[in-house]
Amino acid sequence: MKFDLKKPCAACPFRKDAVPSWLGSYTPQGVVDSIKADQPFFCHHDVENKIGYDDPDWQEKAMESAQHCAGALIFARKMCKLSRDPEIAEGQKKIDPNQDILFPPQQFVEYHSVTISTAAKKIKERVKKSKK
Repeated sequence: MKFDLKKPCAACPFRKDAVPSWLGSYTPQGVVDSIKADQPFFCHHDVENKIGYDDPDWQEKAMESAQHCAGALIFARKMCKLSRDPEIAEGQKKIDPNQDILFPPQQFVEYHSVTISTAAKKIKERVKKSKK
């Protein structure tokens, strides 16, 4: 696992401009619970580009070569949750926790707990704004 990301990537679900409900197989509460449970949370953009989620061994390969999600590191720091894993704890200590992300946990859950049609409307609104 790598810890080179210093801020959330453009596709990070912890960003305030993230695509709502775009969490793959996770539920919004499942993401929060995985961070509370001290599980590694890989940058899904990095995993998809380097390994691919269709690879049956993606998790094992991600432990070796993928970036840890910067947003998840910041989220854990803001919860005052220092990992018991020394590698993740070191990544948490090095990242600036004063970055603006979806936090506290309830804000993250509410933001990502939308229907697909609501998410599609928000995406269309962003596209319109970006064309102006």
